[in-house]
Amino acid sequence: MSGVVVVDGIQWWTTAYAVAQLRVDRKLINQWVLRSRRAGHVPGAAPADCPRCRDHPGGFPHVDPPVRRAGVYGYVGEQLLAAEARTSEGTRGGVVRTDV
Repeated sequence: MSGVVVVDGIQWWTTAYAVAQLRVDRKLINQWVLRSRRAGHVPGAAPADCPRCRDHPGGFPHVDPPVRRAGVYGYVGEQLLAAEARTSEGTRGGVVRTDV
């Protein structure tokens, strides 16, 4: 079985697949979810419906906690890619005090 399932045009990644693709520790993915929540993102909301996404488009990306979709318990792949890109930038890993 693949670590990716596409539902309504959205790729859902299992944790194992995300760790392998992004080459990060699974704890870092959990930290991205927590950081997203602390930044004020609404879990499960579309970007147009999330106040943080609308009001602060340059802030830390929206990363939802894992959910079950089509038999896979996973994350939205696009969100993980955005968080990985954000945290891999710069000399401090992309961390900006105003993000959280």
